[in-house]
Amino acid sequence: MRRIKTGVVGFGRLGTIHAEDIAFSIPNSELYAICRKDPDKKTDHIFDGVKIYTDYDEFLNDPEMEAVCIVSSSDMHCEQAVKALEHGKHVFVEKPLGITIEECSRVKTTLSRCRNLIFMVGFQRRFDPSYLDAKEKIKEGIIGRPYLMKCSSCDKEEFAGSWLRYSPTSGGPYFDCCVHDIDLARWIFGCGLESVYAVGDCYLYPEAKQYYDADSAYALMKFKNGETCYLHTGRITPHGYHTETEIWGTKGILRIANIPRANRVELLEGRGCLVECEPTFVERFREAFLLEKKVFFDCIEQKRMPELTIDDAIEATKIALLATRSFLSGQVVKAENK
Repeated sequence: MRRIKTGVVGFGRLGTIHAEDIAFSIPNSELYAICRKDPDKKTDHIFDGVKIYTDYDEFLNDPEMEAVCIVSSSDMHCEQAVKALEHGKHVFVEKPLGITIEECSRVKTTLSRCRNLIFMVGFQRRFDPSYLDAKEKIKEGIIGRPYLMKCSSCDKEEFAGSWLRYSPTSGGPYFDCCVHDIDLARWIFGCGLESVYAVGDCYLYPEAKQYYDADSAYALMKFKNGETCYLHTGRITPHGYHTETEIWGTKGILRIANIPRANRVELLEGRGCLVECEPTFVERFREAFLLEKKVFFDCIEQKRMPELTIDDAIEATKIALLATRSFLSGQVVKAENK
């Protein structure tokens, strides 16, 4: 089997996860190069032999590299994606695609000139086995017509230093956290947004306000066919990474990951019944991170486009922008009618 030589740009926690998958868990991929800012940062011994670059342009000029996995800060995604496409590289980019419509449109325009290249954005919920099962049950009509979603995606407060560090460039909570659930709602309901009302505040970390960020944020989204989605995101959960989704239908309800269990062990003692929880999103969606990239590399090998399109990514950015506008203004914001 031919292995597709791939470079990873951005080598933080998630970049390392993607690099490990490409190197060891996907048969038709090969970790060929890493591009990172810090030339002195130690690379784990398991990546010995992989080329290391600190200059992105030099990284892209490597003629043997066929694909790029972009795991840099959100404000860099579009610029780096455009450059990679212009260099003839297949592109997998972490969410969000971008934080403005203008930069996302530049990616789409560039991609339209590169019809032989595969492009995919990492909305990993679409590849998580539990969400895929829920989607299939909805298609089968088991819960009737879905009309309400309630989504929570909250990080453990212990790791607050991480999001505060990226707060100046993340685009705010509706890009950094909610965009996965925004895409999920579009995927489940199958229609566009009508309006959104968003609020939030900094309850533990007021220093984030200077970046128009929040440590807890909420949004109520109304979709064009009448469906409603309530989003809750935060960075101050005490017990662990907490993500759960309820999908209400006319005949039933689907619940996904209602309790963020680390395993099946329960401790019964003086404080009650205790369950250990997953500490971060990496543990919860570890399988989905792998499965989404397997689809990406299969698309390259089979020369077919992924079902998850650049238009899906742009729509998620549009909704996140509307939610951010509502958050900052305190007003309901309506989507453009098209």
